Amino acid sequence: MQQHRSIGRAGAANGLDQYLQQIIFSSDVGIAKPDPQIYRLALKKLNSSADETIFIDDRLVNIEGANAVGITGVLYQDFPGLQAELAELGLTNLPLAVR
Repeated sequence: MQQHRSIGRAGAANGLDQYLQQIIFSSDVGIAKPDPQIYRLALKKLNSSADETIFIDDRLVNIEGANAVGITGVLYQDFPGLQAELAELGLTNLPLAVR
């Protein structure tokens, strides 16, 4: 996993950065959600295709941006709902730090 700058106090405190392969800061690349280019850039950096990628966000407009490039978007409203939606997508074995 590459070294990257902190994802902020909340992410670091929860240890989430250890589960991330890439972090893209819109201020670094000059593109922000929901611009489709930011999702395409993420796919390129991850060497991933849209159909094997899931994007989670709490703003519908950002989910729609991900969907526009073929990424499955999951709207975060609460943790039990997120767990249920991820389970529907076949993701049930999540790391404890994410639960």
